Amino acid sequence: MVNAKDVAMGAAAMPGAAQPMPAGLYTIELAAVILDTTPVALRARCRRKAKREGREVVARLGAGVVGYKFRGNWRVRFLPA
Repeated sequence: MVNAKDVAMGAAAMPGAAQPMPAGLYTIELAAVILDTTPVALRARCRRKAKREGREVVARLGAGVVGYKFRGNWRVRFLPA
């Protein structure tokens, strides 16, 4: 289970984090805590909104929330308003 302390500390606080993520990208679990939803629901929204943009798969969820698929895993970025 992810808590607010993990969100504040970023991916480094997550056990098993093998490699650093690009700055500003959150795992589905961390983004779900920030957005006050479940990881399953957030993943489903990303799948439904997914579109291919060049070589990337991008899910524009609205309100500056954008999902990116990397090697089969979704990551979420919060764009400034």
